Amino acid sequence: MNQLAETSVPGIFTAGDCAVREGKVRLIAGAFIDAIVAVNSAKKFLEPAAAGMAYVSSHNELFREKNRALHNKPTSSS
Repeated sequence: MNQLAETSVPGIFTAGDCAVREGKVRLIAGAFIDAIVAVNSAKKFLEPAAAGMAYVSSHNELFREKNRALHNKPTSSS
């Protein structure tokens, strides 16, 4: 595995306990970081023109609009 979570097999990425590299932190927090790197690397592998980093819902305008609509929706108790 390298810093992009790539294995020796193109298109196969690794994270967590099966990810072995020098300096790896073997804590649950390290596994979360591995997963983020692996997902972003897989995304770039499948769609080379994709942004280098995936967006979380709070940074995605479509999700932001949906969240606004949900929060501004009147409730039956209003």
